[in-house]
Amino acid sequence: EVVLGPAVGESEVARLLKGGRLESAPRRPLDPVPLREALAGWNAVDRPGPPLAVIDHAFPVKGVGTVALGLVRQGTLRAHEKFRLWPGTKEVEVRSIQVHDVDRKDAGCGERVGLALKGVEPDEVPRGSIVAPPDALLAGARLAAAPLDKCRYYRGDLIEGAHLHLAVGLQIVPVVIARAAAGGATLETDRPVAFAAGAPALLIDLSAPVGPRIAGRTTLSGAD
Repeated sequence: EVVLGPAVGESEVARLLKGGRLESAPRRPLDPVPLREALAGWNAVDRPGPPLAVIDHAFPVKGVGTVALGLVRQGTLRAHEKFRLWPGTKEVEVRSIQVHDVDRKDAGCGERVGLALKGVEPDEVPRGSIVAPPDALLAGARLAAAPLDKCRYYRGDLIEGAHLHLAVGLQIVPVVIARAAAGGATLETDRPVAFAAGAPALLIDLSAPVGPRIAGRTTLSGAD
C-alpha cells in the first residue's frame, strides 16, 4: 500500500508512480491508529530454504566479541550452528541470537536479529555480508546476467565497456559490462559478490550528470 501524507495529493502520487509496479497499489491516508493496526497484523512472507541472514552492521562488544546486526531473509537461523560468511570463505559460529534485545534460540524469516559471531572480527564483516550455509549461495567477480533491462529514463547506454556499479541486496560494487549480447551479459566486479541463482540486481550510474542514476536491472544466474 501507498501511504499519503497531508502534503501529498492523489494526483501527484499517481503521476510519480505511473508506469511502475506501485501504480495500482492501494492508497491509504496517514492516520496513525488504523496504520498501526495494519502494521500489527502484518507478517513477513515465509521463505523456506537454507537459513540466510543479510548483515548491515557489525561492531565489537566487550565480553561478547563480534556482534552483527541484520535481517533473516530465508529459513530459520539457529544458535550454535556454523555457517559461511559470504562472499568470503570464513567459517563463523552463531554463538547467540537476540531479537529486539531478547535472547532467542532461533530466528525466523523477516526478523531483525543481533548475532554474536565467533571466528571473525568486526572489520571482516562489511555491510552486505551474508550468513548462510557453505553451499547455499554463489559467489564470484565474473557474473553471468540476463537480460540487461535498461531503465526507460536513463540517458546512457548499457554497452560493452560501460563502467557502473552493481547493487545486489546490500552489496554495492564497481562493475564493468565485459560482454553484452541479446542472450545475456558478462559482468566483472572489482571484488566478489554473493547471491542466490536468479537474484535480481540493479545497475547504477553514479556519474550520470542528469536524469536518474538507475541505469537498469538484470538477473544473476552464475559466477566464476
